[in-house]
Order: sequence, then structure tokens, then C-alpha cells
Amino acid sequence: MLPLGHIGIRSNDGTGAAGSGFADRRSRFTPDEQRTMMSLWSIFRSPLMVGGELRDNDAATLALLTNPEAMEANQRGAKPRPVAARDGRGRKTVVWASEAPDGGTYLALFNLDGVARRVGCSWADIGVAGGHRVRDLWARADLGSQDGRVELELPSHGSALLKVAR
Repeated sequence: MLPLGHIGIRSNDGTGAAGSGFADRRSRFTPDEQRTMMSLWSIFRSPLMVGGELRDNDAATLALLTNPEAMEANQRGAKPRPVAARDGRGRKTVVWASEAPDGGTYLALFNLDGVARRVGCSWADIGVAGGHRVRDLWARADLGSQDGRVELELPSHGSALLKVAR
């Protein structure tokens, strides 16, 4: 279940007024961490069950839950798999891929480190060659053509959800 947005209505987490222990609560994940969770669920084709109050979401949470391009990756991607992982010298990054129905590739880049890092993979890592157009699914914006690899600067615990067009 995705703990996004407004997740506790009179939840008993010990923070309520006058010691009652009951208070409304928002997700304790940062916006980057919430996007990372949605990127993983989307690339891996996990069922999207939201554990929150859907009628009371902020704009950022609503954008995560209603992005049609991310939902397409979740609903129509095939054969999700890890393609690159690095956990050395303090660098903790992971890249996942899945097949898009139009012959392209969905990519999810993850920075698991506590500091900003460049995260990417080569086209060979996902079994393609040459130049390819890359689209940022969260921003719903084209990033242009990339030769040989894709690499982005990601914040601590941040991610990117991309589509590589063939």
C-alpha cells in the first residue's frame, strides 16, 4: 500500500492535542521519497493501493496518483527487471527497466544515497544501440535524443521515471 498524502484521520500516533494521541497525519516521506515509491511501484507493475484520504490531497500527491504516463508504465509495462546497481564507495544507485508496448523501454533511475548523485545506464544495459529519444514521465516532457546512455542528477532518495523511444 502506498502511504501518500493524508494518511491518518485521527490516527493514534501519540501526537494529538492535549495528550489524546489522536491526530490527522500526512505521509512522513519527503516529496522525493514519495516519487521514488511511485516510480518503483510503476516500473514493477505493483498494484496501486493508496492508504490515504483521497478527498484531501495536496497538488503534489494528486499529480503522482493521476499522472497518465506513469500509470501507463504501471499498467502496460512488461517484464520488469533490474538492469544496473552500484553500491560501492558510498554510491548507492539502482536502475530498473520494463518493456513498453510500442517497443520502447521504461526506465526507473533511483538514488538510494543520502546525497545527490548522477544515476544512469548505458543503452547496452537495456539491450539497445544508437541514439534514442528520452521522455521524463513525471514532468511529461521530452529530454531530447541521447547517444549511448542516459544519466541524470537525482537528489538524495530521488528517482526518475523515463521512457526511451526506439
